[in-house]
Amino acid sequence: MKRIQQMALEEAECLNNRDLDGVCKFYTDDVVYGDTSDPGNYISGKAGFREVTQALFDGFSDIKAVPLRFLFTEDDNVVAMEHVLTGTLDGTFAGIGPTGKKFEIKAVSVYELRGELFCREFLYWDMNSMMEQLK
Repeated sequence: MKRIQQMALEEAECLNNRDLDGVCKFYTDDVVYGDTSDPGNYISGKAGFREVTQALFDGFSDIKAVPLRFLFTEDDNVVAMEHVLTGTLDGTFAGIGPTGKKFEIKAVSVYELRGELFCREFLYWDMNSMMEQLK
């Protein structure tokens, strides 16, 4: 198994276990994070990345990322991980309070490696589909 793939799997396991420090240990201090729910708005730095991850934990006590498959660049410095995200809205997320409803969506996370850590992550997902399921 490629090192970058192992890191992505371990990061997903930390997310699934709600281990905020465990998730963040895979990222550089100057990580850049972006996602398709807010195009053009990038979060720079580990503190901002922690806030995004904490928001998921606050909204979904059972948030899970189930990896499906991986695609690699030739130099193995970038990996795309297709996964399924699931959770139950039992907290507050994106301005919506607890509904007890579940969501399940497919997503792709693209990770870029610098040295031994991820320096960039971009999440491709359909937030509208997720929010429809949570209403």
